[in-house]
Amino acid sequence: MAIRLALASSEPILVYGLEHVFAAEGDIEVSVFCMSAREAVARLAPKPPDVLLLDVSLSHEEDLAALRQLAALPAPPATVVLVASVEPEELLDVLALGVRGVLVKKMAPRLFIECVRKVARGERWVELRSEALALEQMVRREVTMRALSRQLTPRELEIVPLVTEGLSNKEVAASLGISSSTVKVHLRHVFRKLEVDGRVALVRWAEARGLHRPTGSR
Repeated sequence: MAIRLALASSEPILVYGLEHVFAAEGDIEVSVFCMSAREAVARLAPKPPDVLLLDVSLSHEEDLAALRQLAALPAPPATVVLVASVEPEELLDVLALGVRGVLVKKMAPRLFIECVRKVARGERWVELRSEALALEQMVRREVTMRALSRQLTPRELEIVPLVTEGLSNKEVAASLGISSSTVKVHLRHVFRKLEVDGRVALVRWAEARGLHRPTGSR
């Protein structure tokens, strides 16, 4: 039985090219075309295909929300995201959302075919270099967080990532349900314990250890 494949992209020329790539493969049948991640969720929910190849931007919350909705379906398709590029942090995020594969647009067409076949078998497809970088970053972050847990209080551990995302003291306070003055006191303690001179230095310290997440990445 042929693999039922759905394609989703807002770029018609990309969909046309992908259809051409799979047309000669007797074991892959392109059965559905969608113009966006949101449309894919609506159209595929009643009868998901075996594999969904989804053109997304990993920085757009709407696309990430669609991935969460797809993963929550009773019988979710094996979703492969198609991206222009991928950062280690983004790779970890999409894999946590249940994505089975990540394809970079500049890859050779034969790799698209191999990817679809592999995820249809229940396996995972991730470009090896990106996966290695993501795992390295994950390990580095875990080591740093364990060391931090011995230096900082639980509240200080909550404040550090919010500050490194660019939130002001007022925004941090609102997020944690505490006062701005309390945030300021905690930050003074953090600066002293980590031996950094202010917020900018704290961001640089976090970046060097793989902890920094830019605003909007959550």
